[in-house]
Parts: sequence; C-alpha cells; structure tokens
Amino acid sequence: MEQKESLRVLGLSETSTLQDLSTVFRKLVKRYHPDLNQGREEWSTRQMHQLNDAYDAAFSYLSRPLAERIIKSSITTKPEPKESFTRYNKTRTAGFSRTFETALQYIYAAMETYYQYGLDRIALRHEGTRRSRYSSSIRKVKKGFELLKPLADSPMTQGEEEELEIAVNFIRYFYKNIHISSLRPADSTAYERKAFRHLTHGSELIDRVIKEIMFIDFVEPFRRGRLSENIKLAEAELNTIIVDYSDAICLRESEIKKELLYSFLDLVDLQEAGRISFY
Repeated sequence: MEQKESLRVLGLSETSTLQDLSTVFRKLVKRYHPDLNQGREEWSTRQMHQLNDAYDAAFSYLSRPLAERIIKSSITTKPEPKESFTRYNKTRTAGFSRTFETALQYIYAAMETYYQYGLDRIALRHEGTRRSRYSSSIRKVKKGFELLKPLADSPMTQGEEEELEIAVNFIRYFYKNIHISSLRPADSTAYERKAFRHLTHGSELIDRVIKEIMFIDFVEPFRRGRLSENIKLAEAELNTIIVDYSDAICLRESEIKKELLYSFLDLVDLQEAGRISFY
C-alpha cells in the first residue's frame, strides 16, 4: 500500500507521530478484529488485512525524520509533531528523547504484531500470513535495537542510562524469546516431561501478563483480572525448573523466560512512573 493511501485509511497526516499511529491502530483493531465481529468474519478479516498493510506502510513512512517527510510531500506549513516525553523533555539530553521514543515504538509495533497474530504459539509462526508477520516482528525488534545502540556512546543523564539499560535488557530477552523454536521435550523421560509442563505453563502466563498490560483486547474476557496472580505463578513455574530441574533440556529457555518477565516489569515501572511512553 502506498504512503498517502495508508495515511488516508488510518486518518493520519504527514506530520503524525508513531505514537499517533499506535493509538489509531489500537482503536481500529477494536472495530475490525474478527473476534469482535461475530457473524462478519470474512468482512472483518478483509478489513484487518487492509489495516495491517496500512499500518506497515505508515510505520515505515512516519519513522523518517519530519523534515524529510515535509520535503518529499511538499508541505511547508505543518506544525512540528508533539513529543510523547513531554513530562521529561526539559531534563533530557538533546537527541536522546526522539531516538529513544522511536526505538520503543518499533518494539511496541513488533510486540503488537506478535501477539495480534498469536505468534506466541510457536506452531503458528510459519502458516500463511503469520509467516510474514513473524518476520516483520523480528525486523522491527532489530531496528529498535539498532537505534538504541549508538545512544550507549552518547552523553546521557543518570536517569537516561537507567532507562536505556532497562530497554536494552528487555529487547534482548524478547528477541531471544521469539526465537525459541520449540518447547517440546527432546526425549520422553518423566523428568523432561515434568520440566516441560512447568515451562509451558510459565510461558503461557508470561504472555498473558504482557497482553493484559499492553494489549488487553487480545485476552479472552474470562482470563482478565488475574494479573498479580499470573505474575507470581509464572515466576514460581520457572523457578521450579531452575531449582528442581536444573538438568532439564529446557533450562536455558526457562532462564530466558524468567528474564523476559523481569525486564518487562522493569519497563512497566518506568511507564507507570511517567518516565517513558511505551504503550
């Protein structure tokens, strides 16, 4: 889909921000998602395909610097886009806010695609449309990480160093998590099967925690409202493997999942403190 058409479909302009894109996209998903349009599945599926194509095209365009967009579209009178970090802009190092915000929007977009298409279920990652969406998620995570890397060598405040460390840590473990190719035990011993059951349950709980905090519409209504309980259960399941099944083949995956949970909760703390705008 072409840039102008994608902006028209989403109701955005050339000076919209990535934050604007995410906000609009979430609203439209609630309107068109097949799960929310019982009896109109075929129509809603077509609408979601168009919406996702528009999102990808618009995301690629709005990721460019504003000046470049203005020149290419011959627009000279549009105002500068709003910043998502208005509460902290005055104390931030020049250049840090915009780069950091853009990187987080790439990560958010990657996670949104990942959970919208059910890619947390490994078996679905190579089926039809999901294959391209899975590849798209990986590319966006890489792009977000590439944007953050140069910041490590630039002047930063102490608060920015902390935020960067937390963001990079989360990206690292989310990237490792989405590359786990199988959670099935390599053999059929009772020991491995028990470890596998703990890992499967812990993984499902972590995905449920992330979705309930960031993408509540992707969580079945009857599963909502158990956030605190799910966090504790997920941690307990993974600790069981690390402590009681330390020789299990899935130990490494368990450690990745546990670090994913902790690093995600660190990001949530920054969000709730108003220090970042992530979701």
